[in-house]
Amino acid sequence: MNENIFANIINSIEKQNSKNYSIYGFGGTGRLHYKNIHKDINIINIYDKKYVGEVVDDITIKDFNGKEDDSIILIAATTESYYIDIHNTLTKLGLIEYQDFFNIREYIPLYYYIKQNKLIIPLVHMALTTKCTLNCKNCNMFIPTHKTNHTNLDEDFNDIIKTIDDIFKNVDIVFKFVLLGGE
Repeated sequence: MNENIFANIINSIEKQNSKNYSIYGFGGTGRLHYKNIHKDINIINIYDKKYVGEVVDDITIKDFNGKEDDSIILIAATTESYYIDIHNTLTKLGLIEYQDFFNIREYIPLYYYIKQNKLIIPLVHMALTTKCTLNCKNCNMFIPTHKTNHTNLDEDFNDIIKTIDDIFKNVDIVFKFVLLGGE
């Protein structure tokens, strides 16, 4: 995150009048964040055309048809291209990024730090091994794209435990911790 974005989000959090939030996008990222923040942050709307009509804690998910209240919109897009699509939709309606809407991944860690003095990390991925059969269709390590396989290592168990301990000693909340590697 560049320094200007960071400063804009902090400024906005400190100056906020609204205490209400809306989540735009309720796929994996939206659900992960909602599950972890809804008790601390007053979420009044959830928008996602794929899940219209689904009810989550008395909130009926609806399609976005324009801003209907003073809530701050948190865009919970799984990919950058989805974020850009939602961003474009909102800006065409006259909404302003870092004032009316934010990327949930950037906003929530700063919100918790400023408002609750808590350090949170929404998602941690940790590779336990890079041993590879080159058979995973959607390899998240991109190992199949290497011309030669120089990555064929198991991480040392004690190093893994130390890293996990260090994370949880220094971070108040981790929304999701994913262990990767091996088949």
